[in-house]
Amino acid sequence: MLILSNCLPEFLNIHISGYNNVIFGKVDRFIMGLRKILNDIYDETTDDLIESNRDAFKDKLGIEKAMIKYTNHRASKCQLCEDPEHQEFPGWIGALKYNKNGKIENKDIIIFGLEPTTNENTKNVLIKKYGFKRKYNLDFSFIHIWYELGYDTFDYDLMDNKRYGNRLFEYLSIFFNPLSEYIVRFYGTDLAKCYTKNNPESRKICSKEFLLRELRCFATNQMIFIIQGRESKQDLEQFFEFSKDTNFHTFLQKNHELFLELGITYNHRIDSYSFEIGSFSPLDVGKIDLSGKYLLIPHSSPRSSWNEIFDNQEKRLLKKVIEKIKNYLSLKK
Repeated sequence: MLILSNCLPEFLNIHISGYNNVIFGKVDRFIMGLRKILNDIYDETTDDLIESNRDAFKDKLGIEKAMIKYTNHRASKCQLCEDPEHQEFPGWIGALKYNKNGKIENKDIIIFGLEPTTNENTKNVLIKKYGFKRKYNLDFSFIHIWYELGYDTFDYDLMDNKRYGNRLFEYLSIFFNPLSEYIVRFYGTDLAKCYTKNNPESRKICSKEFLLRELRCFATNQMIFIIQGRESKQDLEQFFEFSKDTNFHTFLQKNHELFLELGITYNHRIDSYSFEIGSFSPLDVGKIDLSGKYLLIPHSSPRSSWNEIFDNQEKRLLKKVIEKIKNYLSLKK
């Protein structure tokens, strides 16, 4: 008999016909753990955004229809945090593919953000990028796609989002080049699924309730975590042990002052640079068994040092940093 994986809690309420499909090696989409979790977090929004016969986003018009539907209210009934507001829905490109154990096998690079951006920033993107005001006479939606990943399906569209203040994929293209070959492997999610007035507390609550279940649904082969900012890494430390690569850290230390001038910041209290590579493993294998390598990067918000780094990427020392990171993550040179 096929042994069910760490998504086991998500399989408990399946219909007997779905169970039979698992026994005979055919994994039915209705027992997929991730879709069940997304329904628990976002309620009917999941079915509004995702195709009925596979776990892929609907086309742009379908996504916009869902966003319009939630212009004045949240679909999610979750009230774990105080005064939850608008939400970010995880992003990916194409259809999720599941192995015989019901785990996602075609997304092996997970990018973590903190939580949805502010009401003001969300409104700005919806008006400028989606044309909400012009097309629908609306200016807000309580649901939004994570960094447009899934609404935008080509590298040039994702890069072009810098026009709307979203430069994440432009920054990632420094390491993941050509970006077009990597975006199909990306899965993007936030530690907190809602924006609240106490985001640090919400991240702790939401990640304990939902993030671990979300991550259990990925195959246990070697993953790459892209972690935006030290705060994200600190929150993930409740689930994973991170071991930074000492060779890379020593290299940064030897050129400390020069790297500060180039935009790589340093936190003396925790002896940490804004860029870090290393390996991660679960603190409790019984709860999750994902392991692999990670890349810590500055958060892509306008307040970060990314602009300086991006402008200096052709400098000799930064080119060495980029090369070392790509080699460690086994990315193309």
